[in-house]
This record gives sequence, C-alpha cells and structure tokens, in this order.
Amino acid sequence: IKSFECFQKGPQMDNGQWTVGYGTGISESEVGQYNDNGITQEQAAALLKEYLESFEKSVNSFIDAHNLKLNQQQFDALVSFTYNLGPSWMQSSGIFRTAVINGTKGNEFIYAMAQFGKAGGSPVGGLIERRLCEANLYLNGTYSTQPPANYKYVIYNGNMDGVVPTVTIQGYNSTLSAAIKSTVTPKAGY
Repeated sequence: IKSFECFQKGPQMDNGQWTVGYGTGISESEVGQYNDNGITQEQAAALLKEYLESFEKSVNSFIDAHNLKLNQQQFDALVSFTYNLGPSWMQSSGIFRTAVINGTKGNEFIYAMAQFGKAGGSPVGGLIERRLCEANLYLNGTYSTQPPANYKYVIYNGNMDGVVPTVTIQGYNSTLSAAIKSTVTPKAGY
C-alpha cells in the first residue's frame, strides 16, 4: 500500500478526499494540523497502520458474512483494494463483490477488478495497473507494484462521437481466453 500510495508530507485533495502520509484519509478539520509542519514518514507509517485496522475489520466482516475461505494473499489484496476505494463495494451489489463471493478466477476476476480503475469517472492507467497488481496478488500470491507482462488492459473509447461504451475498461491475462466485454458498435470502415 505504501508503494502504491507514495508518501506525501502535507495534506492533498485526492478525488474528493483529503489525504496525508501514505494516502491516509483525514477530515477537513485535520487539514490544518498537517498543513504547518506536515508529517514524517514514521508518523505516516503509524497513521497508515492505525487506519488500516478499520479496513481489515471491514474485510473480515465481509468474509464472515459470506462464509468465505480466503488465504492471506487474497485478504491482503482485498485490504489494499478497500484502502484505496473504501468499503462501499462490500455493501452494494456489483460485479466485483459478486466475483469475490462466487470465488471467480482468471479473466473474469481480473475484468471485475479492473472496473475500479477510474477516477472522476474516467479510466486512469495507474489505477488500472494497481487493480491488475491486486488481481495478481489475489489470484497468484504475487506481491508487486508492477503487473506481470501477461496482465493487460484495453480502454474502450467512444471517440468523442457521443458513443459511450457500456464497458470502458477490460483487464485480462493474455495467456487466457478473454471475450470482448464492450458493446460498442464500431463505425463502418473502422
């Protein structure tokens, strides 16, 4: 999580949320506390550890509620994912939640996780790559900040023609068969 989030000494607005240290969320009332002198890496690590406890509890509650049997790397992948996105994915129905509950593997799992590679409604390469790393951790137990060479993604773009694809991101393992998920009808001749 530290490697994905990177250290920030002072508070920064990150997609509508104030953060400090290693992407640790802070309230608006705490911003002033960190504005003057910032935070050290040691303080940021302690804050991260404290902040992670709530996400670990949320993931454990989700696991218990659905009687899931996950190993350590699957748990770690879900905590990293939840730390970055928040626990709302656990409460509402959706493709990723369903994939975790159903024990989905392979390209279907990678696809479900890659759907959360957006910020402000637009696909972001760095976030998609993080999702691919988390999928690789979940599926294969590989702790890395770089997705494996065979984990790829496609961003479907309506070419600013008013066409909005139903699927905008598709992550996949290139060594496995992957069906095209987007329902955009290509223009004739393209």
